[in-house]
Amino acid sequence: MGVSAEIDGHAVMVGNSKFLEEYIAKDPESGDVIQRLRSEAKTTVLVAIDGALVGVIGIADEVKPDSHEAVSELQKMNLAVAMLTGDNKATALEIARKVNIIEVISDVLPEGKNEEIKKIQQQDRHVIMVGDGINDAPALAQADVGMAIGTGTEVAIASAGITLISGSLKSVARAVKLSRMTLRVIIQ
Repeated sequence: MGVSAEIDGHAVMVGNSKFLEEYIAKDPESGDVIQRLRSEAKTTVLVAIDGALVGVIGIADEVKPDSHEAVSELQKMNLAVAMLTGDNKATALEIARKVNIIEVISDVLPEGKNEEIKKIQQQDRHVIMVGDGINDAPALAQADVGMAIGTGTEVAIASAGITLISGSLKSVARAVKLSRMTLRVIIQ
C-alpha cells in the first residue's frame, strides 16, 4: 500500500489513498485531483511530508494497441475474460471499457488475487491467469493454467506453467488455439 521513511529528519510517506487516507481528509482538494486522475484511468500515488499531503501523482499503463482485438478473439472462443487488478475501481473500469472486458475485480491486494482465483474455481470454472509481476505469482500458481508474460518478473515466469515470449495479449489467444488443436490431435 505504501512506504514510509525518514529522510533528512523529515517523515516521508508515499502510497495509495488507503495508506494515506487521513492526509486526504485534511486536504479536501486532493480528493478532487484523485477523482480526476482516476477518471483518466490513472492510478494515484500520494506523497506526504511531515504530516502534510504535498503531491498526487497519476500513473497510467498504456493499453497496448492490440489488446482490444486480443480480448475479442478470446471472447469469440467462448472464454469469459475478466480483469483482476490491484488498481482502484474507477481506473480498472476505464481500462476494461477500452478493451471490452465486462467482468472487473479491482482493489485486490497481491495476496487477494490468489483468493479471487480460488473463488472462481469453486464455481466449477477453469481459470487461465495471465500476469507479469511479483504480485501475480501466487495467482499464476493457483490458476488451472498460469501464463506469464515473458517481459515480466522472474518470479512470475517461475510460477506460471506457460511463458509467453511476446508482451502482446494476442499470444494468449494463440496459445489457447494451439492447446485446443493439440488436444484435438491427441483425441483423434
